Amino acid sequence: MKSKLISLIIGVVLLGMTGTTQATLIDLDYDLVFDDVNNITWYDFAYDPGFDDWPDTENWVNNLTYLDFTDWRLPTLDELLFLGTELRETGTYSTNPFLNVGSGLEFYLTSTLYGIDQRWAYSLQQDRLFGTWPVASIYGVAVRDGESSAPIPEPATALLIGIGIVGLTGTRLMKKAKISKYE
Repeated sequence: MKSKLISLIIGVVLLGMTGTTQATLIDLDYDLVFDDVNNITWYDFAYDPGFDDWPDTENWVNNLTYLDFTDWRLPTLDELLFLGTELRETGTYSTNPFLNVGSGLEFYLTSTLYGIDQRWAYSLQQDRLFGTWPVASIYGVAVRDGESSAPIPEPATALLIGIGIVGLTGTRLMKKAKISKYE
């Protein structure tokens, strides 16, 4: 009877965990957001070039040092398009987990070429893109490849490991109890 009850409890716990989905944008603190689909880390800072040209935006990201990381770059058009889709996932536009990026109607410069000396720019909120010349003033956002901080522990993984240890311990104790019963 006890083993059926334990099996039922484990089954209910595992069933409850199957309904959860994994987020693709993970807040890492310190103004960093990890995109686990594209395996990049976004710096949650919207660089406003003012009246400067977009080569100044490109220069900003290429010379950026933040949290001792110096390999920041402009996102590709595909990375920005994916981010825009994620921010509109629920049907309404939400910048969570970002606090600074995408909060207005600004266009962000990409590293993706458009023509000979143009780049694509994309507005996350408006879901619009256009090819821009170097004389345009375009916002910047920085990304870097990989995760830029310690990995966040997965509670589901810890729970599964814990259930496994409890199950193995319980099985071992039950075997010991049966052996001592017949001795």
